[in-house]
Amino acid sequence: MPRNAEQDRGNQPQGIPIEASKVAVYWRVGLYFLSAAMMGKALADLSSFAAGESLGNVGMALIFAGLAFRSKEAAILAYVRDPKIRNKAMIQTRQTELKNRPYVTWILRTGWIILAIGVGQEVSAWF
Repeated sequence: MPRNAEQDRGNQPQGIPIEASKVAVYWRVGLYFLSAAMMGKALADLSSFAAGESLGNVGMALIFAGLAFRSKEAAILAYVRDPKIRNKAMIQTRQTELKNRPYVTWILRTGWIILAIGVGQEVSAWF
């Protein structure tokens, strides 16, 4: 993250990495719980033979899991006030993610595709 973003972090305590901030931790934990809940719902729907709804819930679980990996971005949005510094920090964070964790992008894309298939299957049942 750029040095200016570290200086312009609002009420975030200095010396704490932004990915360990309260916003990032709450965002990450909340999304993990949502992901687990959606996966549980997907398994329950699958046991009741609701394949379309189950696919949609698996897609949502993958999306929530992928967003949990991006909790640092939520903290940047919460703490960095200057728009130019915020955008630069977001771009740098995304580039670092693509370099170090390319699977996050694949998790999110797969989740959106599975969600679209599940919604399509549910909509097709109306006709």
